[in-house]
Amino acid sequence: MATDTTQSQEHITCDLCVKPVQQFCNSCQVGLCEDCINKHVKSLKSMKHDIVPFTKRTVQLVFPQCTPHSHQRCEVYCQQCDVPVCIKCLTGQHQGHDKVDMADIIATKREKIKRETEEIVAIISKNTEQDKGNENKIS
Repeated sequence: MATDTTQSQEHITCDLCVKPVQQFCNSCQVGLCEDCINKHVKSLKSMKHDIVPFTKRTVQLVFPQCTPHSHQRCEVYCQQCDVPVCIKCLTGQHQGHDKVDMADIIATKREKIKRETEEIVAIISKNTEQDKGNENKIS
């Protein structure tokens, strides 16, 4: 007999292996098990790491890397070309184009996903109630 999985039964795995996550690197935005903390810090020695218990993590936006300028992060979205761009791109190929801050784009998309999820849940709830009503009529 199948049973429903509750959120408390699920576990989040380490980003470097398959063990359950216990710590989080706020600097790199990765979940880590106890065994992988040293491996993570050693692999990126040039960075400062803020390792905290997973429950104390601070989730931050991680912007994508720029394709033409791999050492740059895209913090702006070019609306004319429909692509994320970095500062170097703004002064080059995308100069004069309409641009929007990436954080604003992400916030708008999150809000849209939230609204659509609420609509889906409402439809499912309505259908479930109708199914229960039909079951009562049948019995």
